[in-house]
Amino acid sequence: MIIHQNLTYQIGSEDWWRLRRLQLSGVGDFLRNWNKDLIIKLNILKDELDSVFKLVHDRYLFAKIIEPQPDKRWFTKFHLLPTTKVFTAYRKEDKKYTYPICTTTVVFDSPDFGLPSDNIYHDKLEELRNKGKKIAEFCSLAALPNMQSRNAYFPIFKILYKYVKEQGFTDLVITIQPKHVGFYEKVLLFKCFEPRSYPRFRNVKARMAHLDLLKAEERYKTIYKNFPHDFNLFKFFTSDLEQKFDFEEINQKIIPEQDFRELFINTNIWKSLNKQEKEKILQERESFLKKQKRKKGRIERPSQYIKDILSLLFEKSFSSHYTYHKQASTQK
Repeated sequence: MIIHQNLTYQIGSEDWWRLRRLQLSGVGDFLRNWNKDLIIKLNILKDELDSVFKLVHDRYLFAKIIEPQPDKRWFTKFHLLPTTKVFTAYRKEDKKYTYPICTTTVVFDSPDFGLPSDNIYHDKLEELRNKGKKIAEFCSLAALPNMQSRNAYFPIFKILYKYVKEQGFTDLVITIQPKHVGFYEKVLLFKCFEPRSYPRFRNVKARMAHLDLLKAEERYKTIYKNFPHDFNLFKFFTSDLEQKFDFEEINQKIIPEQDFRELFINTNIWKSLNKQEKEKILQERESFLKKQKRKKGRIERPSQYIKDILSLLFEKSFSSHYTYHKQASTQK
């Protein structure tokens, strides 16, 4: 039995395990002071995303779960979608956001692309969809191998929890290595499914963790209500954000066209997509930008954007799809 601030925890109990894990990780001090040393931002610019993809690649390579990639970057086709958002922690002295220390990507479920975990847990995700659930997924997690960087997941998750819920999504999933199951189940209160092989990764099984966001707050309150303040994750996740974010503004942000071209075109991920997937991604970007302009009260002729789209395609098979729109705009 251990006593912490007049509270008693039976050794071996789940509360004892949670408190011990949080203490050993230095979470108490970190949650009190993280925003004095770190800043979290949305990444949409090429240089920032490039360094984030390199961080993910290097950490996955170190963990021996991927083969070295030719460009030393790791991202997925979901990063090409305008609704996908990448959030990254930096030290405040890194004014140019050159050295990411921790990152997480959030992907929102869609009829055309689904979610990353559909590769191996499609049946489980379909069960949720059939219940009317709206699902978001955290993916491409990576952090430098030190305590501060790993603890930066807490404020990133807090921001993303609030962001996902504000978008009207009801459930959250994340695919993890089995060695992390204890943390996700006991500390973050996810439910983990049985392990399965993940073809894109090597030397490791994967487990999908699921959190019902409609019930999460009550579960956190039940589990953490008597925990010391510094380790009370219910109070942490439900309190106001330490760093201000305008979620409506975040919704309107998208990777600029030039950056999109330089980041993704001619990569193996882009080449692996079929014609329909490529067209759909570009159509979604076009639709997103048009909606963005309408919200700003600006209506612009589409011809220049169509030219930009055409320059993205390179393959002649796509050109015919946009030729009509280009001609129509120039005839006005």
